[in-house]
Amino acid sequence: MSKNVPFKRRQSFTYHAPAAISVQLAGDFTDWDKNPIPLQKRADGTWHAMVELAPGAYRYRFLVDGGWHDDPECTTFIPNPYGSRDAVRQVDRDRLSRRKGSGTDPLIAPQIATWCLAFALGLPVAATAFTGCTTSSRYERSTGEYIDDKTLASKVRGALHDNAEYKFNDVIVASYKSTVQLSGFVNTSDQKRVAGQIAEKMQGVKAVQNNISVKE
Repeated sequence: MSKNVPFKRRQSFTYHAPAAISVQLAGDFTDWDKNPIPLQKRADGTWHAMVELAPGAYRYRFLVDGGWHDDPECTTFIPNPYGSRDAVRQVDRDRLSRRKGSGTDPLIAPQIATWCLAFALGLPVAATAFTGCTTSSRYERSTGEYIDDKTLASKVRGALHDNAEYKFNDVIVASYKSTVQLSGFVNTSDQKRVAGQIAEKMQGVKAVQNNISVKE
């Protein structure tokens, strides 16, 4: 007797980065950066991967040479606990599953709505696929840890603003289990270096991920 195995649909993921050394796909379907999927580089500088996913809604981002990046081709995003956002890939059950005039499968829409509501209420967001109930460890935090992270991010943000030389108005600060992530923009490489040093010196910071982009 055959088992009832959920069908999957092949999904194409692409990212244009001619100068990149490596591009990987990380999402709730890869346990994020624990098991990222490598993309293959094409002659035109576009990186590509085909992934089989069951119908549902999935959160993901690209790892480009080790740094987190948005999918510029995606039109649906959900905020994440790091102060940035995750792209959402919707895998429909079939071509007729969407309501007329709507871009979201009616069985998938509640999952996306739940993500948005949790973030709006300031709750830790569980990155669960519509087809499963396994919570990604990337988002597992106790209430105390969540509050500590919010406090730590606020302290680092304040220290950056109080810097006598640079105000770092375009730098975004997020914290997860005492690991601080810096993103956003600065004018020079020196500003990026100083921002990282300020975060590293803050009491309670275990590690710093400096993903700030330099405008120069």
